[in-house]
Amino acid sequence: MLNAVFVIAFVVMMMALLFAIIRLWQGPSTVDRIVIFDLFASIAIGLMAIAFLWLDTSIMLDVGLLLSVVAFVGTIGFARYTESREAE
Repeated sequence: MLNAVFVIAFVVMMMALLFAIIRLWQGPSTVDRIVIFDLFASIAIGLMAIAFLWLDTSIMLDVGLLLSVVAFVGTIGFARYTESREAE
């Protein structure tokens, strides 16, 4: 029963990733693409959390925490880049 829940959660997350890829393809501006890359990181962290619970390995939790920090710093960097680009 619990395996079915993990499979359903994994499928839902993969569908969210597919919709994010479609939105990335249609994104008209750089800011939209930055938001989608942040969404990619959030989906990846969710997938790692599912893998952590399903496989019962603590390494997935550590990698998920590291990815969240990298995604946060990357989003701040992209935001500063676009802000300085708009100021010119």
